[in-house]
Amino acid sequence: MADQVARHVLAAAGNGSLGAGPTVIAATDTTTSPLRIRGRGSNLADSTLLELTASGELILAGGAGNGYRFADLGAANNPSGWSGVIKVKTPSGSTLGYILLYTSP
Repeated sequence: MADQVARHVLAAAGNGSLGAGPTVIAATDTTTSPLRIRGRGSNLADSTLLELTASGELILAGGAGNGYRFADLGAANNPSGWSGVIKVKTPSGSTLGYILLYTSP
């Protein structure tokens, strides 16, 4: 039945496209990733291209075979104009370093 409904919606939209309003992406529980995109172009072992973790961290494939995990947003009070930092981790959670966020003083 769901397959028939999906075909009807796609046929009504024309050209295989689907128009939709606001979309909510949610996980079934607090430990499951609400969004995971996998594909052949990934250099990660599980073929992840992009993932939003249950804790709100963003994992992107790339780099030297490990990918990157963008985690905590932190404050950086610096008179030279640094306004914050984003912690960068490996997909397994080890800290690689920080991205400095800059604003003009």
